[in-house]
Amino acid sequence: MVGLLGLFFLSDGFYVHTVAVSGLQTLTREEVFALTDVADYHLFWVDPSTVQANLVASPTINEADVRLGWPPQMVRITIQEREPVLIWEQGGTATWIDLQGRAMELRQDRSNLVRIAYQGLASATLEPDDTIPADVVNGALQLRELLVDIEQLNYSPDKGLGFRDGRGWDAWFGTGTDMPNKALVYNALVERLLARGIQPTLVSVGDAEHPYYSTQP
Repeated sequence: MVGLLGLFFLSDGFYVHTVAVSGLQTLTREEVFALTDVADYHLFWVDPSTVQANLVASPTINEADVRLGWPPQMVRITIQEREPVLIWEQGGTATWIDLQGRAMELRQDRSNLVRIAYQGLASATLEPDDTIPADVVNGALQLRELLVDIEQLNYSPDKGLGFRDGRGWDAWFGTGTDMPNKALVYNALVERLLARGIQPTLVSVGDAEHPYYSTQP
């Protein structure tokens, strides 16, 4: 028994120098291993629940399942990464935003994601684990479906989501999930303005019941 215990604790084969990982999309195995914080731990000292907590603390990882076994794959991990739905540009830096509004490191520049430029006074960058309101995320996704030709949306804390209309004015839609109704109001208002020969500089339907426009710069 003493010899067996000696084998367990003296043999380098029972110390964790790597992990087996499945479910990777953008992360690497080396990055996941660093997040586990069990490098060079003896197998008997590894607590799966602690490793799991370390992993899900990462803004990029949504879920993690940790299993222990015998060499050579002593620590086996299955992860589910968070899926980005937006690219948020603020303070000269672009970050990914997931469906819950949580920021994470931009690991690839995906052309299929909604791109939003922040136009508030704050110049600080959005850091991983910061959040933006869910109403902004949901509204942006709806606008992207309604306005397929728009390559970029803007966001103002005062006016919400908007874009530069190709006909020469700024359009603002607020936030939330009422974008289809706001789009109807917007199109009707713009049609009436152009029919009367009015060239607006701003059209806002953030409050669909009280839309307004401006002809001033």
